[in-house]
Parts: sequence; C-alpha cells; structure tokens
Amino acid sequence: MELCGPCKFRNTDIKAVQFCKTCQEPQCKECADVHRSSKATRTHLLIIITDLNKDLKICQDLDKFQRCSDHFDKPLDFFCVDHSHLMCSTCLLLAQKSGCKSIIDITTAREFLVDQYHPQIERDLDNVIDRCKRNESKIVDAKISCIDRETDLTKYLVRTKIKIIEIFEKYEKRVKMELSKMVEQQISALDELEKKSTETRKTAENNKEMLKTVIQSGSGADFFRCALSITEQLDELNSSSSSTITNIKKQSLLIAPTLNSFIEDRVPLLKCDTEENILAIHAQQKLETGRSTFLDSIKHLVVPNENETGSNEILKATVPHGISDGNPDNAAKSVGITSHSTSVVTAEKIDIFDNNSYKGDIDNEVTNKSTSHSPDSTTTNQSTSHSPESTKTNQSTSRSPASTKTSDTMIKQGLLSSNSACNIQVILPVSYVTIPTPDGKQPVAEGVATLHDGRLVLSDIKGSRLIILNENFTYNNQFVLSKQPGNVSVLDDSCIAVCLQSTFKVALISTENEFKWVKSIQTRYHPKGICTIDNNSLLVSMRDGTGSWYMSVYSREGKVLREIKMISPKFDAFHIASFSPKESESERYFLQCCKKSNSLHCFTANGKEVYKYSIMSPNGVYVDTDSNVYVLESYGILHILSKYGHLINKTNLYFSTDINGISCNTKLNRFVVTRNSGRSICALNITRK
Repeated sequence: MELCGPCKFRNTDIKAVQFCKTCQEPQCKECADVHRSSKATRTHLLIIITDLNKDLKICQDLDKFQRCSDHFDKPLDFFCVDHSHLMCSTCLLLAQKSGCKSIIDITTAREFLVDQYHPQIERDLDNVIDRCKRNESKIVDAKISCIDRETDLTKYLVRTKIKIIEIFEKYEKRVKMELSKMVEQQISALDELEKKSTETRKTAENNKEMLKTVIQSGSGADFFRCALSITEQLDELNSSSSSTITNIKKQSLLIAPTLNSFIEDRVPLLKCDTEENILAIHAQQKLETGRSTFLDSIKHLVVPNENETGSNEILKATVPHGISDGNPDNAAKSVGITSHSTSVVTAEKIDIFDNNSYKGDIDNEVTNKSTSHSPDSTTTNQSTSHSPESTKTNQSTSRSPASTKTSDTMIKQGLLSSNSACNIQVILPVSYVTIPTPDGKQPVAEGVATLHDGRLVLSDIKGSRLIILNENFTYNNQFVLSKQPGNVSVLDDSCIAVCLQSTFKVALISTENEFKWVKSIQTRYHPKGICTIDNNSLLVSMRDGTGSWYMSVYSREGKVLREIKMISPKFDAFHIASFSPKESESERYFLQCCKKSNSLHCFTANGKEVYKYSIMSPNGVYVDTDSNVYVLESYGILHILSKYGHLINKTNLYFSTDINGISCNTKLNRFVVTRNSGRSICALNITRK
C-alpha cells in the first residue's frame, strides 16, 4: 500500500490515492487537492494511483520526459522540432548556440494542443481500441476452434487405437488356432515313433537276458537255437528302420511389412498433418494523428530566439581561402550561402575557423600571425555587397577578420591541409538495413566494427553475443559470450578487442576463419570505451564504482603502457578515439565524447586541451587515415571535422534517436551507424574529391 508522501513527512500514515509524476510522490486526497490548487504545483501531472502502471511505455516516458538526464533536476520544458528532442533551459542555450531555431516552449503550448489534438488523438485511440477488440474477438474464435480441433483429433486417436487393437486381436486368434493344430499333429506323430522305439528296446533287453541264461546253463544246441532266433529279429529290425523316419516341423510368425516397419519404428504409424487457414487480422485504419503531422503542425509555436541575428551571422560567416574550388555554386557557399541538394549535403555550420575553439600551442602559433586583414577577404566582401543578405555577411565577417587569415596561416604553416578541409561529401540516399539474426530475436547493438575483409561485427548486449554480417549485410555467423559485450575495436587483420562492461576485462577474439577466444586483458575498472592505437596497443576508457573515469593504454599482453590524464574524471567517455596530428607518431591526440558537457574534447596525454567542439549529446566518434574526425549526435546528425576540430560537413541521417556507434571500412567509402533501440543499422557512402 502506497502512503502519502507529504503526510508521511509529517509522521502521519495515510493511504495515497494519486501520484504526482512531476514530483514523483504519492498523495492522499487532501494533499492532492492542495497540490492541484497551489500556484507552484497546479501544473503538475497527478495520476490516480490505481491506474499507475510502470510497465506501460507512456508511464515510463512520462517519467523519462520530466527531468534532463544531462543536467540533473532541470525540467524538460522545451522541444526541438528539427531534432525531435526534449531539452532543458541549459540544453536550449546550447541548441541555440549550435543554430537550432525550431524550438517550442511546451509549457505554453497546452491550449493549442488540447483544443486541436485532444479530440483527434482520442478518435484515433478509440479507432485503435475498436479495431483491436474486433481482432481480439477473431483471435478468441480461432483459439476455440483450435481447442475443438484438438478434442476431435484426440477422440479420433482413441477410436483408431481401439480399431487397431481389434484387428490385431482377430489375427492373433487365427494364428494361435493354426499354431495349436500344427503342434497337435506333430506331437501325435512323435508319440507313435516313441511307442515303436520303446517296444524295440524292451525286446532287445529280453533277448539279451535270455542269451545270458542259455550261455550259463544250456547246451550247445540251445545256444544255436537262441542265436538263430535273435539274428532273425535283428534282420527284421534292419529292414523296418527306414519306415520310422519322420519330418520335424518348426513354426514361425510372418508379419506384414507395414506392421513390421511400425514395430521397428522405421516409419511413423501416426503423424500430425497441418493445414494452414488464413486468419485475417486487419491492421489499423489510417489514423489522423502521426508524429510527423504533429511536429509539422506545432512549428508555428516556435520560441523566437533573441539572439537570432547573431546566430545567423555565425551560420553565414566567411569560409576561409582555399575552400572554394572555382565552381560558381561553390563560390556562393564561400560567402555563407548554404545550398541544399538531393545528392550532396553541404555544411550547415560554415564558421569552421572560430578562434575561440583553439587551445594550447595551435592557438598561440596561429593568433600571433592573424592580426592583419586579408586581401582575399576584402575581395570577397566587395563582390557580395550588392545583396542585403551579403551585407549581413560582410558585417559579421568584418567583426572577425582574423577568421579568413587564420585559415591561410594554418595552411601555410602545415597545420591544416587545404584538401582535407573540402574533400569529403556525404552522398545520399542513406540506406537502412535490418540486422538479421538466426533466432529472430531483436538485438541491442552496443558496439560496431568493420573487419579488414569488409565483414561487420555488432556487439549485442541483450543477447551477450557478437553478430557477424557479410559486406552486403547478410547474416554470416554469431559468437556467443558469457558476459555482455560493449564497444568493439579492430586490433589487426585477425583479431578484435571487445569491452566486457560488467567485468574488469577486455576480450581479444580471433577473426580468422571462425571466431575464437584468444585471451583477456585485465583492466583496473569496468571497460567502457576502446580504440586501437596500433597492432600491439589499445586505448581503454574505464569507469569505477563512484562514477569517475580513467583512460589507459594497454599492450596486447595486458601491460599498462601509459596512463592518460583526462580533462575531468567526471566527464563520461563511452566513445573515444586517438590519432597523430602530424606524420610523426611521437605526439598523439585523444578524443572523448562527453554527454555531460555536450562536447567532443580533444586533448594530449598530459590532459592539455587542444580543442572542444560543442555538439548535442555526442555518442560516437571515428578518425580516418587523413585524421578527419567523424562525430555523431545521438539525434541523427553526423559532423565531419578536421583534425583541429573545424567543421567540414554536417548531414542529417534521419535515423531517429539513440544513435550509439560508428564504423568505417578500409576503403573509407562506407560508414555504418548503429543505435541501441530498434534492430536496424544505417549505411552511408562517403566520396572524396
């Protein structure tokens, strides 16, 4: 029995009748009335406690949609239509800084939503209920039919069994009669033979006794007469011996081949035959309400952004020298005009050289040489002065003349390749593939990696297994583990490393021919993120029991090669990467996706920050051989950055939410993106100029 929370606080036990979803506290009738009338709590959601079912998705969502998971205790009062994502006031500031404009204050949208959508949603729900009731009635009838059919078949089996027994007993009686008659005849013949043999034996015994008496007391003539009689009888015995021979008959049971097959169980005597009958369970009729129509209709409720002008200026800042390839369309892009195409998704945020994003040595090296105004920048401004839109652009550019000069300086200094900043395009359409499994169970992909031969490895945390797909996304095999797998990294051509999140181990698994367990590497804490440094070393991020994070480089043999100092031990690091910014391997940069700070952090081994790239809920990072950085938003946006954190390209994957992993093949022309809800993966092609 739930007790009223406020009354319990006052040391009074009263049964609760309602539950406040906002406060997450049960209320008695009196406290609920006060709660509903108080100015501070009158907008709280109160539910009758008997209707409270925490297994329902709507109840779980109402709990989940109350408070921000990244900024604890802040209410989710805003909604971004573009990203289909609830946010708190802190998330709102970050979203507006990132250029999001379609944001709604859900606390003030009640009147419009109730007036327009309450009757519509109620009609749709009534339609769903009515259709389900009719379907349930059909299903009940089908279940009764199945039970009746089972009863009929059971009765038929009993009747068949009785009939089989009757037929068997009939032939059993017939065989027994024939057998008895034949045995009786055989016994009679044998009795006759036995009688004759007995008479002959007794005659021979008497003759033997008489012969013995004659020899003892008779004369020679008596012996002669006795011998004459005995020899005559022996002659008769010899002449009649052939007539005493008879045949001994042996009986056997002949069984029909069909019955014999049944006895030896070679062929089933009975089996159940199935006949399919179609049960038409009709799908729902076309409903009035849907997520897309709902979002489209509420766009007029978008909250005006007080800093809209500044945001536009950020979005339309000048692209540095070296980006344009001479194409007139691309020249338009260089002054901040964002083009949209059905095949190429261009950068939505083009201010890729923001001095505020630099940290450390790069900042010092570049800023000292970027104080003079660039002639190239002046030319660009003059060429666009005839347009009001370009006037805005010129104003924003003139406020930060160092931006264009910065790019020139970096290219001259070798800090940024002019090719790497513009040689990547994300080509649409993006394809979505259902993950095939042998048992049909829905996997939950926690990690993804692409092998050198093109095969794809997905770690299924729900099924505690690795699912291996061919290059064309067909099912290849699976490898079952005793512990739940997490992130995956390819160590070399024949080995992968898998985080076993609930343990203190990283598993090394051979990928040659078939997957086999090789060994495990012992870690200090629970391994969460993993990245290959080279064929013999791995970067592993770990979390201890208090929630603090650590990062270490382990050798293939399990030895700790180096401890990496993180920017903050409280910043989460489920997804990590590492690369060398220069050709020399002496210096390495480390990347960390952090949802808590809504940023991608790049830092050195001693914890010195190189740059911080602001991104909403980052949940996946990959670095290619050109040191381009691919980072995922959880809400379906892929950002492509240069090695120093400048935005090269950005595209919407239209892949719902909960994106949690990215992997690329060895040709660097296809990426695979996973999510931890649903059983589909997203594949997109990357082309390079």
